[in-house]
Amino acid sequence: MARRPHPTKRSATHRRQNPKAPPKRRASGTWQLQAARANLSDVVNAAARAPQHITRNGRPVAVVLSAEEYRRLAKPRQSLVEFFQQSPWAEAMAAGDISEAFFERDRDPIRDIDL
Repeated sequence: MARRPHPTKRSATHRRQNPKAPPKRRASGTWQLQAARANLSDVVNAAARAPQHITRNGRPVAVVLSAEEYRRLAKPRQSLVEFFQQSPWAEAMAAGDISEAFFERDRDPIRDIDL
């Protein structure tokens, strides 16, 4: 006679037989790939609140972000030239508070070191 699982414990077989079983999540914001695929709308809804991590075989493989968070992370950054043009140093030089001599390179020869 086969042993039946305890009625309060849900096994993997139970989940396959009962599609209404709760999605298999390891931790808050972490989904197994199979559960994420089966519950994509839940993953997307949860991503609106916080990033959702998806794992395959226990290893992280993807992260689902809200559109707002993605735009924030993917926005184009300014170039190095733009950064220096907007720096307080550029403003101080334009106002005459700092002379260009302040930024000149020391052209003295390298000192000799006895090894």
